[in-house]
Amino acid sequence: MLCTQMTPTIGIDIGGTFTDVLVHDQSGPVFRKKIPSASDPAESLRAAFSALRTQHPRPSALLYSTTVATNALLQHNLPRVGLLITAGFRHILELNQPQQAEDDGLSSPLPSRPVVPLEDIHEVTERLDAQGNVQIPISTQEIRAIVAWCHAQSLKTLAVSLLHSARNPEPERRLKAMLLAEDSSLDVLLSSDVLPEQREYERTAATCLNAALRSLMEEHLNRVRQSMQESGIHRPPLIMQSSGGLHSGAYVGQRPLATIFSGPSAAAVAMARAGSASGFSDLVTFDMGGTSTDITLVQAGQPLLTTHGQVAGYPLRAPLVDITSIGAGGGSIARADPDTRWRVGPLSAGADPGPVCYGRGGTEVTVTDANLLLRRLPTALLDGALPLSKETAEKALFAFGQSRYKNAIETAQNIVQLVNHTMCGAIRRVCTQRGLDPRATTLMAVGGAGPLHAADLAALLGVSTVVVPAQPGLAAPFGLFCADIREDCAAPAPPDASALDPQRLTHFFTELEHQAQAALDQQHLPDAPRQFRRSVDFHYVDMSTHLTIDLPQGGLSSDILQLAVTQFHHKHEQLCGFSFQDRKEVNLSTLRITATVTQPKPALPTIAEQTGSVQPIDTRSVFFFESRGFLTCPVYARTHLGAGAVLTGPAVVEQYDTTTLIPPDCQATVDRFGTLILKRAPVR
Repeated sequence: MLCTQMTPTIGIDIGGTFTDVLVHDQSGPVFRKKIPSASDPAESLRAAFSALRTQHPRPSALLYSTTVATNALLQHNLPRVGLLITAGFRHILELNQPQQAEDDGLSSPLPSRPVVPLEDIHEVTERLDAQGNVQIPISTQEIRAIVAWCHAQSLKTLAVSLLHSARNPEPERRLKAMLLAEDSSLDVLLSSDVLPEQREYERTAATCLNAALRSLMEEHLNRVRQSMQESGIHRPPLIMQSSGGLHSGAYVGQRPLATIFSGPSAAAVAMARAGSASGFSDLVTFDMGGTSTDITLVQAGQPLLTTHGQVAGYPLRAPLVDITSIGAGGGSIARADPDTRWRVGPLSAGADPGPVCYGRGGTEVTVTDANLLLRRLPTALLDGALPLSKETAEKALFAFGQSRYKNAIETAQNIVQLVNHTMCGAIRRVCTQRGLDPRATTLMAVGGAGPLHAADLAALLGVSTVVVPAQPGLAAPFGLFCADIREDCAAPAPPDASALDPQRLTHFFTELEHQAQAALDQQHLPDAPRQFRRSVDFHYVDMSTHLTIDLPQGGLSSDILQLAVTQFHHKHEQLCGFSFQDRKEVNLSTLRITATVTQPKPALPTIAEQTGSVQPIDTRSVFFFESRGFLTCPVYARTHLGAGAVLTGPAVVEQYDTTTLIPPDCQATVDRFGTLILKRAPVR
């Protein structure tokens, strides 16, 4: 059972370049560390615990965000699984295989084949109608044939996805019981457990992906538990889900697909918390790390959620933070295409070998190398623990730019401009696709490289305010401390739900609440207070766009449901540019329950008032795109800045986990939480 007060707890986020470690107790942060990530996430975790061994008090609990499932999908490196599907639907994964519209140089390549190839798919005769009634039952003889097929194919893991099983899960459950009675060594995963919604392709794909990822995640979690025991942590870990909520390791081991946006979701939760504290409840956030940039919207102090997404060409159908991720980070590699065009990303140098300037054998120039040569970065990162070689970076940049007759400085400028325009275009798309004008937004920058590029992006976007929280390079582990335990349950709406009968819908919501209660009870939290939030998915008849609308707390009534329909019309117009209000019937497709268990949150530390003028720790010549040249400017230590301090650009602010640029004609102030607020004249 979790403690009700903040005991020393460790939060760990494993990224593609760095593993971020943060320890909090009742008084606030007591330890922080950024460690180069290893190729094996378990080794990164072990290194994080090793760095803590001299710390007192030792942490008693682990909060964790993992990239194990994400990396497996991005690399299309999935264990083999079999699929049992209703007869006549064997090609469902082939027919819905996504096609990449164009090579934008940012997205990861789509899978060359479905997660389960045709030779590993077996049709079953069991058949349900659209209401979930069994038309053709499965026989014991057929079960024996399926088991024999599994043995012949050397398949140990099976995904089961029967047509209309979201409406009636019992046939799938009976099929599983019969299979295990015949061969108890089989691992069987049911679509009615994974995604009980009426979208056959998405439900089948999600079940197959979870089945394929389960062995990888379970193996990793076993190593996590071993590292925890070696460090004296005996409580079960809590792991960040893509929804922005924590869940037990046992749950995540069975539903690894829920962790696809684990780290970025943790960072989004942190940005929402920091922004609200500083008076910014509506934000466009961008988290620029070493490998990628993640863009999220925060509205009314909460990260924007969605119920559908995509990663590496695979569909995601579940509540998740609405994150757009692009391959643009500090370690993104610059390359020349066959047509001589330069691109930056999506390939990254990662932590090993890393950028050329790390001196670890890297030979391909990166954004970090360019920033170093432009003197936007210091000559060492992480308070001197990671020295950077300007000379090595300069040689590599000169060699890369020779094909265009550019010197090293010009090459570095072009690389930084390319990655800036890439991120700018992505932020514009995120805003406009959600009905927002980016010029009217506030930009929050986190990640090790985010504050370094934030002012450049603001100038390109026409944004007048940029917010940089106190620990931007440790946003993800801090977000783990800001999250609550979360359980999401869904069910298809009853077939005649177009009538929106409040009494009948209340009955279905009550059933979902019981289901969520039971899932939370398995985490040994029977006495913890729980909150339940209801929502529904609407869509226009004969249209596939489903939008989720939250319902108010309390009982349902006809007026409340009609108001929800009106909100659907407005949301559809905002996101799609049109609505069919009074012209098309609206259908209810899915009922959703979100159950949360509130966890103790660390207080945001405040800083002392600034006394006297702010004194720089150094001066150096830095390249600013506004001036199109190098300007000599002061360099400030962020730890020396008090509340109320004012910095006028050009200036540089350095700290352990990032560097912030303040360009000319820009002024930065520091609030009581240590947040830097940059203001510039809006572009007209």
